[in-house]
Amino acid sequence: MAPVANAVAEAAGLWSELRADDLHDQAEKLRIDGFPPAMIRAIVAAQIRAKFAARRKVLEAAQGELPFWKNPATDPATQAAFRALAKEEQQAIKDVLGPDPEYGPAASLRRQFPGFSDESIEQMVAIRERYDQQ
Repeated sequence: MAPVANAVAEAAGLWSELRADDLHDQAEKLRIDGFPPAMIRAIVAAQIRAKFAARRKVLEAAQGELPFWKNPATDPATQAAFRALAKEEQQAIKDVLGPDPEYGPAASLRRQFPGFSDESIEQMVAIRERYDQQ
C-alpha cells in the first residue's frame, strides 16, 4: 500500500509544479516540459470542462425533474441551453489553445479537399461558422 501512496504523492507534487492559475501559462509550461500537443489539449480542455461542470449539472438536474415518461431531449429550451453551454466551452478551449489542428473544422476540410489552398480552407471554415451560428 505504501508504494501506491508514494506514487500518488509524487504525482500530486509533479502536478503542482506543472499547474498554473492561468491556463495560457499552464499550456506554455506543458509545452516547455515536452508534453505532446494532443496531451496539452486534453489536459487544458479537461480543466476548462471542469469549470463548466457546475452549470452543466444544473441543466441536467432540471432534466431530472421531468416526469419519467417525458423525453428530456425534446425540450427546446433545454437543448438550446446545452448547445449554448457547449459552444461557450468550445470557445474557451479555442481561446486558450487555438483551433484544434487534428480534429477542428479546418483539419476536417483539409482531409476532404487536399488540393485546396489554406486560404480556401479558411474561407470555407468561416462560411461554416456563420452557417452554424444561424
